[in-house]
Amino acid sequence: MKKNFTLLTSYFLLLTSYGCPGESPITPIESPTPQTSASVTTPTVTASPLPTSTIIPATSTPSGTPVPFPTQTPTTVITPSPAPTPTPAQYATIAGTVWDIDQSIRLDNATVQIKSLSSTVLFDKTVKTDTAGGYTVTDIPLNVVLDIIAHAPGYTIRKQARTLTSSDKQTIDFKDTFGLSSKPEVIDISPAFAATDVDPATSITLTFDEGMDKASVEKAFAIFSDKENDSVLNVGVSIPGYQTGGFFAKPIYTTGAFKSVEWQDGDKKAIFTFRDGFYLPVDTGGTFSYRIILSYKNNIIKDANGIEGRQTIIGSTRDEGAFYINNAYRYYSLFTVKGNANPLNISQVTAYDTNKIRVEFTKRLFLTLDDNNTYVCGGSGGNDTSKAPAGTPNIGGTTAAQAANNYTLKVNGLNQAIASADFSLEDSTGKTVMLTTAAPFAAGNSLELNISSNIVDPSNNHVTGNNIYTFMAK
Repeated sequence: MKKNFTLLTSYFLLLTSYGCPGESPITPIESPTPQTSASVTTPTVTASPLPTSTIIPATSTPSGTPVPFPTQTPTTVITPSPAPTPTPAQYATIAGTVWDIDQSIRLDNATVQIKSLSSTVLFDKTVKTDTAGGYTVTDIPLNVVLDIIAHAPGYTIRKQARTLTSSDKQTIDFKDTFGLSSKPEVIDISPAFAATDVDPATSITLTFDEGMDKASVEKAFAIFSDKENDSVLNVGVSIPGYQTGGFFAKPIYTTGAFKSVEWQDGDKKAIFTFRDGFYLPVDTGGTFSYRIILSYKNNIIKDANGIEGRQTIIGSTRDEGAFYINNAYRYYSLFTVKGNANPLNISQVTAYDTNKIRVEFTKRLFLTLDDNNTYVCGGSGGNDTSKAPAGTPNIGGTTAAQAANNYTLKVNGLNQAIASADFSLEDSTGKTVMLTTAAPFAAGNSLELNISSNIVDPSNNHVTGNNIYTFMAK
C-alpha cells in the first residue's frame, strides 16, 4: 500500500512541475525520500516544445469587419473547332435550245419551265428563250425528278423528265423528236399504245393537241390488222393483213363500223363507239393485234385552222405520222384484243305471217369488214356450213338454203321444211335470223323448232342452253 502511494505521488509531482502551456512554472514540492527497501524506476518524460506563434504583418486595411480574399474567376480555355469539310454543291444548272422541227429553226421567246415532282423538295422556275433560242436555269436541286417543259403559242407542248445527280452543267435541248411542231398531232390515245388484253368491243379515244377539223379526222380514221399477211379466223374468214411500202390492204373497220364519233373539249378529243354488238374480230381463245391509222386512202388530218398534220411515212428505217407516242412520231397506234368467250344463247322464238319464224339470239351473229363488203360469221368462209346461223353474201360462203338445214321444224307434230335462213335487215344489232318455211302454217298451229348447237357467233362460240322451242303460230 505504501509503495503504491509513493508512485502516485511521484507522477503527480512530475506533471505539476511542467504546468500548462502559457502559465508560470510551479515550483515542485520536495518528494519524501524513498525507502531503500524497494527499488522504483521513475519513467523519463521528454518535454514537447511549446507551439510557435505565427506573426501576421500589419497592413493598411482598416480594422473592422474582416474582408475575405477575392475568389479568382477561372479562365475558360476555348479549343478551336476543326475546319469543316467542304460540302459538294447540291444544285445544278440546265441550259439548252428550243427548236421548230418543222422548219429546223430555233425559237426565240419560247417558254421553258422546270419544276420538281417531289412533295418535299419544291422547285418551279420559268424562263424565256433568247433571240438564239437558248435558255438557262440555275439553282436546280439534285436527286429530284424534274419535269422540263417547253412550249410556244401555236406549237405543241413538249416535256422531258430528268433527275440530276451531278452539279455539272447539263445541256437539254428541245430538238428532233422533242422539238416543237405547229402541226396537229395525237398526244394521247385509248387503248394505250401496245396495250394488251383489250376488250374487243372497246371504244377508241383520240386526244389531239388542238381543236381539229372533225370531217378530216373521220375520213382518215381506219383500223387494220397488225399482221402483214392475212389471218384466218376459226369461222373460216380471212382477216386481211396490212401492206408496207406506203400502201394498205383492205381495212378491218372504218368510221362506218361506229355508231357515232363524239367530239369533246373544243374538238380536241374524238371518241369512236362501235355500233350495237360490233367488236374487233377475234377467236374464242387467243389474241389479235390491230393498228389504228389516220391516213386511210391518203386522207390527211387538219386542225380547225386548216393546217395539215404530219404526212405518213412507212419505211424500213423509220415510220412517221400523226401519232406522237413515247416521244416519237408514228403513223399508227397498236393494241391487242383478248379472246371473246362470251356464250351464245337464244333469247326468243316467235312465228308471224303464215311462213315466217323469227329467232333472236343473245349476241351479234355477224360482223361486216371493209365497209360491209366482207361478212364474218359461222359458215362465211364456206368451209363448214353447219356453223352458219344464216346465209352470207361472201363469195364462196354459205347460202341461205344451206343455212336453213341447221334448223328443224315440226308443225302439229309433222316435219315441215325450211326454205331459207337470212339475217334480219330490220335488226341493227345483228342478233336476229328470219326463217322462211317451204309451206305455210295457220294461226293456232303448234310449232316446234330445233336449233342446231353447231351454229356459232363470229368468234366461234357455239349455241348453248335449250335448243328446242315449242310455240303457237299467230
